[in-house]
Formats: sequence, C-alpha cells, structure tokens
Amino acid sequence: MLHTGSRHKARRLRERLARFGTSACRLAASLPTSSMGPSIARQLARAATAPAAIVSRSPESRVPSARASQLCLKELREALTWLELVCALRLVRPAKVSQLLRETHHLIALFEATVNDHG
Repeated sequence: MLHTGSRHKARRLRERLARFGTSACRLAASLPTSSMGPSIARQLARAATAPAAIVSRSPESRVPSARASQLCLKELREALTWLELVCALRLVRPAKVSQLLRETHHLIALFEATVNDHG
C-alpha cells in the first residue's frame, strides 16, 4: 500500500525541480551571445534540467533512490559551478542570479541529506 504523504512529497519534489530547471533555462537564454555566454548557457541548462529528468524516472509514488539522489546532487553541484561562473564573469546583473543561487543551495542541502539518509 502506498503512503499518501510519500506520494505528495515525491510530486512536490518533481515540481520544484521542474521550476528550478525552467528558471535556469530562462537565465541561460538571457546570457550574452558573445564571449563565453553560449557555452555556459548550454552547460547550465543541461546541468540544471538533469535533476528533474533523473527524478522523473522514479515511480511516481516514491522519492528518488539513493543512486538517483547522488546523480541529482552531482548535477546540482555542477549547476552551482556554472551559476558562480556567470556571477564571476558578470554576464548578468547579480540580482538576476541571486534567487536561483539560493534555490540551488537549498536543493543541494536537500539531496545531501537524502544521500546521507540512504547511506
């Protein structure tokens, strides 16, 4: 028998990761088309959307497995690196990145806790 709370938690995580990926793609699309912008945009979009794709492979009623959580954590850390590079290179205004950076840190903490719980 499936636990309703677990199903709700899994759905909320999927939705949160989808919003995160969408926000990162919007930021990537706003990067300058000269210099490093296009390369960073591709890498950021790939890393930021990967967690939603990984979690979507889990059954709808379950939170991600330990392996899926580890993969999400790896991708989120990579997305954080690209976001930090966007800031360091001043490719966009800091205000445009701040909320996404906060959410990245929150998601990393969430998946670190999940990985630690599994192992």
